[in-house]
Amino acid sequence: MKWIPIESAPRDGRTLLVAWETNHGWGQAVVWWKPEFEWVQGFSKEPSKEGEYPGSYRGAWVDGGLDGSECEIEYHPSHWMPLPNPPKRSS
Repeated sequence: MKWIPIESAPRDGRTLLVAWETNHGWGQAVVWWKPEFEWVQGFSKEPSKEGEYPGSYRGAWVDGGLDGSECEIEYHPSHWMPLPNPPKRSS
């Protein structure tokens, strides 16, 4: 499998392997797109006419909730690839 630019990643709830460059190499995580994720920057600032706060956005790549936990970590990946199929059950 090859790494694909994140702009083409499916945002339909499936889990993906993502990567991003850091100062120490590459980071990787298994994440999914959560459209209802909301980051509001600057609570003290007034919203725009459209009701948006400057620097705010909706939707994010997160890893929380996959294992039943409530903790979500947001990622800003640059690349993705599909996860491989899980191993087959042994007899």
